[in-house]
Amino acid sequence: MRKFISIPNHFRGVGDDNSIFPIMIDQNSAGFITVYKKAEDLFQRLVDVQDQFKDWVVLGTVDLEKLIDTHLQTVPDWERNFRAIKAKGREAEKLPL
Repeated sequence: MRKFISIPNHFRGVGDDNSIFPIMIDQNSAGFITVYKKAEDLFQRLVDVQDQFKDWVVLGTVDLEKLIDTHLQTVPDWERNFRAIKAKGREAEKLPL
C-alpha cells in the first residue's frame, strides 16, 4: 500500500527534495489503512442498499411484451398490476432525494 501511495513522489515537482508531500506520506501512512478499511465498509453498505432496490429495476432487464403476454390475460390481472404500480409509486415518493 505504501508503494501505491508513494507513486506521486515520482512526479516532477511533487517528489523533489524540498517537497512536503513525501513527509506527509511518511507521517500519515498508517492512516491510509483506516481510510481503505472505511472505504470497504462504505462500498459494502452501498451493495446492501443496491440489493434493496433490485425490485425497482427488474422491469428493465426483461422483455416486457413477453411478460405481458404471459401474465396479463384477464381484466383482474391488469387491475391487480395497476394497483401494484400505484403502490410502488407511493413508495417511490417516500424515497430520499
